[in-house]
Amino acid sequence: GSAPPGDGHLFDVLPIVDGSAAGYALSFDGTKDYATAADGGFAPVSSPMTLEMWINCATVGAAETEDFLVLRTDFISGVQIGLHAGVLAAWRVYVDRILVQAPTAPAADSWHHVAYSYDGTTHVLYVDGVAVDSETVPGDEHTPTSVWLGTSDGSTNLFHGMMDEVR
Repeated sequence: GSAPPGDGHLFDVLPIVDGSAAGYALSFDGTKDYATAADGGFAPVSSPMTLEMWINCATVGAAETEDFLVLRTDFISGVQIGLHAGVLAAWRVYVDRILVQAPTAPAADSWHHVAYSYDGTTHVLYVDGVAVDSETVPGDEHTPTSVWLGTSDGSTNLFHGMMDEVR
């Protein structure tokens, strides 16, 4: 698809910043905060899907791995979206293989729209409405049974920052 008219982003409305009068974003401290969600009857990871969110990283370091969103079946199958060694990426849960990644890290302390799309053949990563990487590598084939926000399992790859409008 193409971006709607406006500033070139997928959305013309910026996310709600934590503490504003209009609402709140999820806030993660990088040490103990995370969330889980029901799997919502997701199709297998190899099926077409789009996952998107607004993120605001508190810091970005070269060695950091922080999960924004993880859909997984235990640790045998699934997809992770977040910072992988300091670079914005989507990667497989099992074997830790990068599917797509941005050429640079996102700027810290500012909001970015991140979207990962898979059509059954091609993985695409979008940052602020721009496709930054596209690859045709195999995905996983098992249906996710758990969804994690801000971590991969409640104790590792903890995200430090804010997240909003996860879909």
